[in-house]
Amino acid sequence: MERADYACYDWLVGMEEVNLRNMRRICGGDPEDKIRLLLSFAGKRQDIDDPWYTGRFSEVYAQIVEGCEAMPKVLTGCQ
Repeated sequence: MERADYACYDWLVGMEEVNLRNMRRICGGDPEDKIRLLLSFAGKRQDIDDPWYTGRFSEVYAQIVEGCEAMPKVLTGCQ
């Protein structure tokens, strides 16, 4: 990710709060509220832990699917 991405994309999605903090730092802030946590699309304020460290690959996969399936519903307003 680079600073120019902020102007190019409607959404910049991260898996955990550390990602979001780094994304905001790279972009110089988030004045248009484009930087989002993936699970926020599913109505959750929850990090997705890195399965490399937790070993919970199936749980992480389910969280990613949940966030990805919710995203188009939020973006189109069809919840």
